[in-house]
Amino acid sequence: MKRRNKLLVLFLMLGLSLYGCRRGQSLPTGAPTDAFIGGREGVVFEFEKDAPPPEVTDGAAFPFKAILNFENKGEFKVLKNQIRVRIVGFNPGDFSQTYSGIATGILVGRYEPKDVTNSDGYGFTIEQDLEPKTRTPEGEVIDGGITFLSFPSGGYFNAVQFPGNTEFSFKAEVCYKYQTKAVAKLCVLQNLIDSKPDALCNPNEGKEIYSSGSPVQITNFRQNVVGQDSIVLSFDVVHSGSGTIYKDQGTDADEGICPRDDSARRRSSLDKIHLIIKHNNLEVTNKCSVETGGFVRLIDGRRTVTCRLDLYGRRQADYESLVEIQADFNYDESKTTKVLVKHLPPRET
Repeated sequence: MKRRNKLLVLFLMLGLSLYGCRRGQSLPTGAPTDAFIGGREGVVFEFEKDAPPPEVTDGAAFPFKAILNFENKGEFKVLKNQIRVRIVGFNPGDFSQTYSGIATGILVGRYEPKDVTNSDGYGFTIEQDLEPKTRTPEGEVIDGGITFLSFPSGGYFNAVQFPGNTEFSFKAEVCYKYQTKAVAKLCVLQNLIDSKPDALCNPNEGKEIYSSGSPVQITNFRQNVVGQDSIVLSFDVVHSGSGTIYKDQGTDADEGICPRDDSARRRSSLDKIHLIIKHNNLEVTNKCSVETGGFVRLIDGRRTVTCRLDLYGRRQADYESLVEIQADFNYDESKTTKVLVKHLPPRET
């Protein structure tokens, strides 16, 4: 009987202890240890249901709008002047509109509507920044910004008279600037050639790398010793999204510009990504296998980059230090929906 009472007391004490932990008295915080949320998406967009409708009638009898919804599901803030949108795929005159009416749009929803006109042929910009997905220090994820865009900029689409039923494509083309950041730990030892058995880390192995949420990922980070005071690091730049990459020159004039209509510019900028590599807060991009200016061109969606680092005078002890990688690019995606225009026969008089 006494043994049973002792067991009961122990269970009660254990229960109280667990209760206290649940109240935050002694449980670890559970804060994430990786640098980024991750993911392979940037700005995601879709046509709203029935905007445009799948079927309309001709003869200016069925006015309608095309509405796109946008959500930033990555970890880079897209400024309002870094995204451009347009609707193509049909002759605007067939729907009682002009080209300027579908190369501009009205922002609706949470913000004050305002017309935005662009004459550069690349589309229009939104009226506020698209905030990135973020995470609190304790790990709670906060969704990115959401925006709705309505076409045309004035009035409505209204199909003119056709000789019979005709199907049209409504294609939304979206270009925006995006960025990937990645971090990995480099192993730096006082003696790189003859490391101690209990050394802090291994200078000749692959390392964990954390890449921010984006259509471009930095993966497969590796480190190797090539001399008493030198190491080589390498990593892969991988396109993991469904869109098309274009070169970002790093100037306001090029941010969010995808030269899809200019064959010469398209060839020169297609699949090019701008890289900045830093170690110990010092830029080392010029010591890496990149083009002048820090650009690399992806081949079949991938490119391996190597960097040689000389560590003279930096090693008073064994330590790990961060390598930071930044990739900038313009990203082009499109979504298409179909609209069937049904012909209304003329009424008999």
